[in-house]
Amino acid sequence: MCWPATFIRSRSSFPASAATCRRRAVIVALLAASGLAGASLLSSLLAVAGGFSVSTAYLGSGAAALVACDPDGLTLGYTLDPAGRLSRAHVSGINPACAGGTVRVSLLAGSFVAGGGSASLPASGFDGSADVDLVDLPAASTITRVHLVVEDR
Repeated sequence: MCWPATFIRSRSSFPASAATCRRRAVIVALLAASGLAGASLLSSLLAVAGGFSVSTAYLGSGAAALVACDPDGLTLGYTLDPAGRLSRAHVSGINPACAGGTVRVSLLAGSFVAGGGSASLPASGFDGSADVDLVDLPAASTITRVHLVVEDR
């Protein structure tokens, strides 16, 4: 016998009809199933998050003055492979004060990073230029912007 549920507005004290009982049973089953699915998803997310470690070696705060090792700009050229894809970037005009640093090139197609690479600048015998082998080899026609960074050591 199925009595009116307290969450349903009913002033009747008589048992509900069989159809109403079946609907309530289906609703209760769906709510229980969705609750179990939500709990399962939550526990899965917590288990995945539990697999990550946090290291203070890479986190920090504070302030530091940034000094450009090359304040006068750079020149950038490219090498294409036979298929018309960018395979290498040639960066020149790098100030000798940047020796020992790293040059990084990011090739963007819209807001998507389509390719890029980095190269270390030698600490001694640095001639002011660097060749950066690119990964993912994007087609030259798809590149809309280039981000170029020279990091001082």
